[in-house]
Amino acid sequence: MLQAERNARESHDRLNGHIEAQMPEWGLAPALNALQALRGVALISAVTFLAEIGDVRRFEAPVKLMAYLGLVPSENSTGKTTKRGRITRAGNSRVRHKLIECAWTYRLPAPPG
Repeated sequence: MLQAERNARESHDRLNGHIEAQMPEWGLAPALNALQALRGVALISAVTFLAEIGDVRRFEAPVKLMAYLGLVPSENSTGKTTKRGRITRAGNSRVRHKLIECAWTYRLPAPPG
């Protein structure tokens, strides 16, 4: 089991190294650095977000981006009654999954230093 974990860590580190080597040539590198400055957002999460979404300025408002990702509450309305439920889960599941993982990481206490 320890060998499998070691192999996974080495593979992860190799992948991060390849991505970091390509970053200076990428037009979205400043956005990538800005995303990684947020606690809970690591390299793979930031790259996934930018690769799937691209330039976030294409969305008119943050709520449009959240709707695209399926991170807005569902709504059931009849007449004057409006009920909001769980997130819709419509849209880009890869980015939604990564953002949820980032949020869970953010909930943990910040490491010292």
